[in-house]
Amino acid sequence: MALDSNMTYDNIKMLEITYGDLSGGGYKALFDFERQKIKWTDEYVWNNNFMKTLNDSKFELLCTNLASTEVIEWVNGYLDGREDEFGRSVPSLSQWKVKIIFNDDSKLEAEAVRHFPRKWNDFKHLIEDTTDCFLKLR
Repeated sequence: MALDSNMTYDNIKMLEITYGDLSGGGYKALFDFERQKIKWTDEYVWNNNFMKTLNDSKFELLCTNLASTEVIEWVNGYLDGREDEFGRSVPSLSQWKVKIIFNDDSKLEAEAVRHFPRKWNDFKHLIEDTTDCFLKLR
């Protein structure tokens, strides 16, 4: 899919991440850029679910560093079936899904099982640094 001119990092309205193992456990994070909020769901620990406002420094960290993870590019690449160009197969029994909604309500959404983008660890660390939660599969 060709990215249109609105599909830029400055125009992200929501970013939703799901990361889990194949047995159904895992995490979901929903970043609401308009309201500067995060909704976190931990399927391993029921009392680690929350919704909170990101403070200015955490929100700035997210906005400043998101482009370096190239998430728009690799989500679009996976959506187009070019996963080997943007990632690689891994022996881990894990999966991910990323949905990006832009200000005009257009969206990009991709997912994979046992195949991760090369920039996944950069993306994962940014999510952890922003939420103060770890994406550690059990």
